[in-house]
Amino acid sequence: MKKNYFGEQAGSYIIENAPLIGEYEYYYTNPNILLKVDQFGVSSIQADPPADVAILKREGSVKLSPWRIYFSEGNRVVHNFDFVSADSHKITFCPTHATYELIFGGLKVTTVLMVTQSGCRAIMRTVFENIGNTAQSLQAMAYLSPYVNDLMMAPWDKPEWYTKTWVEADTHTLFSTTRFSAKGDVTQRRYAHCLMDGDVTSLDISAERVFAQTRNFSTLASLDGVSDQENGLYAFQQAYAACYGATLAVGEQKVYTQVLALTAVEDKIQTEVSVSKSYFKNEKILEEMKSLGDFYESLFEVNKVKTKDEDFNAFVNAFLPLELHWV
Repeated sequence: MKKNYFGEQAGSYIIENAPLIGEYEYYYTNPNILLKVDQFGVSSIQADPPADVAILKREGSVKLSPWRIYFSEGNRVVHNFDFVSADSHKITFCPTHATYELIFGGLKVTTVLMVTQSGCRAIMRTVFENIGNTAQSLQAMAYLSPYVNDLMMAPWDKPEWYTKTWVEADTHTLFSTTRFSAKGDVTQRRYAHCLMDGDVTSLDISAERVFAQTRNFSTLASLDGVSDQENGLYAFQQAYAACYGATLAVGEQKVYTQVLALTAVEDKIQTEVSVSKSYFKNEKILEEMKSLGDFYESLFEVNKVKTKDEDFNAFVNAFLPLELHWV
């Protein structure tokens, strides 16, 4: 049985035995954003590709998504892209969204990654489902490492020298980062935000504090209060970290939604935040997927070939026009 193969849906690829070496990359894009994913989760998110800032960027040689959700599983802490620690996994890349299905004992964790059809906005929706025989206590921490800087920086530069991050918790938890220009050029400023669910038990915006308090993510003890919430954090490495707690009955699900967006216009920040809030409704996400699906179906209908090699057909009829569209 093939473990990694083209799916029945045009332009889809399925991974059931994810390799530890190399990257199985897939792109999600519109004119305002490019989300690059692989078997390890998010690789990078860039605004207005190929010229503008990277909102997220995987650093160094460590294959770790800069956007993830940690959770306790028995006596260990794992995350929603940790296929190495999972009992089983299935990763599906299709034109509208990427899906990561991981099973840890009696807990099924399904994550959907996608970009909206227009605008600079990416969505991560994670569903925890109790598939065991007893109720389970769920302790989770959403974590994002904002970059919000030029994709390639000078070797002596650090992104945190040019960014300042705030957080406020209400109906939704709102993390905001402003990227300033080293030249003092206001037109080069960028304004990123990430909306998360509002029922947080604790939160923080300092990566250094999060690393220390979680012992480098080996425990999910509640984060201490954030003394710099009101004034923001700058110069030091920043983070979007929010802890959650829930109890799942047998068969019960808990959904965590995160919406990440960026604008270059300060006056549009509140409008962009309002748009991001609409994606916490499942119907809105399904509507977006339907619209994206219709677009890609029409793209794949332009030309068709039929040979005896089904993999060749799948590539030429779907992946080739898909890659040309990405370019």
